[in-house]
Amino acid sequence: KQVVELDQPMLILEDDVTFQPHFIDRLGFFLNILEEKTNWDVLFLGFHGHEDNCDKHNIPYTYLTDTFHKTSLTSYKYMTKFGTKNDASGLHGGGTFAYLISPQGAQRLVKMVKDHKFYFPVDYQILECGLHYGLDILVCPHQLVTSPKFGLDTDVSDIQKI
Repeated sequence: KQVVELDQPMLILEDDVTFQPHFIDRLGFFLNILEEKTNWDVLFLGFHGHEDNCDKHNIPYTYLTDTFHKTSLTSYKYMTKFGTKNDASGLHGGGTFAYLISPQGAQRLVKMVKDHKFYFPVDYQILECGLHYGLDILVCPHQLVTSPKFGLDTDVSDIQKI
């Protein structure tokens, strides 16, 4: 709601992120691209979880970084071609540990939450909104930020302490 009220894009970061080399420069480059692009809603700066889908579709783990240049953004729609049309499968993973959200994207998400409620973890809910409700999601194939993946390299998720 705050993004909508301020009418400014906002950077959302969890407390355990690790910034990749040249984060500020790369983020600035992408912000310049997004200034010219009027229809984006969410930009994931990092993501988890595409390894299972790579295995399922016999795709190398390095597929995204081999396919896209470091200064590229790709659409979540491109990444879903490796999944099904009924769910948020594909080369996506979660990504709410680091993302940019536009005012119109925040407004659309708030409306979707009011209309449909959240039934999945936040990252997957955003991806489902991209699939079924037209949320325009972009992804940085060369991650600007990484984070420990809950259940693999962390013991506890902060969200469970709230």
